[in-house]
Amino acid sequence: MTTSTLTIHGTSVAAGAHFDVVNPSTARAFAKAPQCSASQLDTAMESASQAFARWRNADLPTRQNALDRVAALTLDAIDELARLVTLEQGKPLPAARIDMKQT
Repeated sequence: MTTSTLTIHGTSVAAGAHFDVVNPSTARAFAKAPQCSASQLDTAMESASQAFARWRNADLPTRQNALDRVAALTLDAIDELARLVTLEQGKPLPAARIDMKQT
């Protein structure tokens, strides 16, 4: 079973606790998600606010290039992402693939 960490300010951070991510079609846990503390949430929100300020002030071509890279990486990972959507939501795999490609 996969257990994830938090990512705060671009750094992997251990969580004090985890909770089960349950596949609704089997009622079985397939992963453990990190549960952040109030302090970790505050730190993450502050980091996100600072990142947004930098992003908002970046020039348009820089932002466009970054979004183009994210879109390309997402399309390259369609099969993996669709599989995760299927596990998390119980959605049929073909429908999850379609959802991942819609704009």
